[in-house]
Amino acid sequence: MRLALGATTSRILRLVVAEGLWLGGVGLALGLGAAVALSRSLETMLYHVSPTDPATLATIAAVAVLTAVLASFLPAVRAVRVDPVAALRAE
Repeated sequence: MRLALGATTSRILRLVVAEGLWLGGVGLALGLGAAVALSRSLETMLYHVSPTDPATLATIAAVAVLTAVLASFLPAVRAVRVDPVAALRAE
């Protein structure tokens, strides 16, 4: 729809990826907060790793952000490839 109204492809890509990253960031913040809060209950299951090991938490955060980027970039590319005329007819 935005393409039909004159939006550029880069603007649409930024919009969709930014929305996905926003949701991913909220989920990451909540997940890391819950992980730190519940880490003491998992301490007995961990082997040679502290429950709040910064390297482990940073690695998990990096993987989550990379996943959020890929999960939002792929649909954004598909959205840009849609023919604007076909999208207007479908609506």
